[in-house]
Amino acid sequence: MKKLSTLLFVALFSFNAEAHYEKPLFSYSFSYLNNYPLSAMRPQLDGVNGFDIHAYGPLKGSRLQLGFSFAYGNYGNKNSKIDFATQDGSRFIADMTISNYYLSPNMRFKYDFRPYASAVRPYAEVTGGVTFFQTSLNIWDPEDETNCEALETHFLKKDNTWTTYAGAGVEISLTSLINKGEHSDCAMDFSVFFSGGFRTGGKVEYMSVDMDDQNLQTHAGHHGTSADKSPFNVDFVNTVTQERHQHHIAYVFRSPIMMYEFQFGIRMHFGK
Repeated sequence: MKKLSTLLFVALFSFNAEAHYEKPLFSYSFSYLNNYPLSAMRPQLDGVNGFDIHAYGPLKGSRLQLGFSFAYGNYGNKNSKIDFATQDGSRFIADMTISNYYLSPNMRFKYDFRPYASAVRPYAEVTGGVTFFQTSLNIWDPEDETNCEALETHFLKKDNTWTTYAGAGVEISLTSLINKGEHSDCAMDFSVFFSGGFRTGGKVEYMSVDMDDQNLQTHAGHHGTSADKSPFNVDFVNTVTQERHQHHIAYVFRSPIMMYEFQFGIRMHFGK
């Protein structure tokens, strides 16, 4: 993992300082992502936090850029202790984590309203792709403080649906500002950007381990209609008596995707 991070860092930040360019050949960006659920999703989800990675390339003779992105968003975790029994019969208290998250690859179209040489560039953006909602259960070795590898991993719930996004943002070239409005002669332009918009999609099933019955009633009362729900139980086996019993750990909800989306990040343009 450390080697991969080092290689990505070198790839993103290496450039030829002697090169000159007038427009970007391609760009990378990394951003903090926040989703604010709406409508039927709102009672179940307080919010989503994650990150988004983009890569863009301009279409020839146009301010339109075509790209690809991959987003990760986390919408709830639950930690607890369990009595874990190994195959050799030994037992110990282990940490159990239930994580709710989504993964979303998307095609992106971005249009800049001002020329690339401008220090401030407003833009519009639309995306289309698939979002995978997943809930995983991980049991961790208490002696492994880094939690690098789980003792056991189980996917409790998986579902996916199509999603689209439309929004706008503004990009500020730090390179131009440092050089008083003029691009430097290096082959990379460094900028920051802010964006906001609306994400929607088809119906999807997802879990929320943060919501108990009382919280659900409170949220539904404040935010109106909630999604269809059903309880989700997990079988546990008593290692002494071998009796099987069920524990309620979460609810499964079904609703269309409707969320505001906000991003703040950094973008690197590589040119010629």
